[in-house]
Amino acid sequence: GDQDAQHIARFDATCALAKQMGITIWVIALDVVDTDDIEPCATSEAHFYTSDGSDLEAIFEEIGQGIGNLRLTR
Repeated sequence: GDQDAQHIARFDATCALAKQMGITIWVIALDVVDTDDIEPCATSEAHFYTSDGSDLEAIFEEIGQGIGNLRLTR
């Protein structure tokens, strides 16, 4: 309903602001069939994962490798 739409709008705004700030966002859709509302939050397709929970360790390992490739700057 209306509250769902408000929640999604706040979520979208938060994701957009984080991206504008240069923050990389990884998204894991855990046991979710419809990902249309959350997938766009990920920085790119490569930063979006779906999982039933059985492969979380592998997903976090892959994310960790991605984070390891980032360089911190001031």
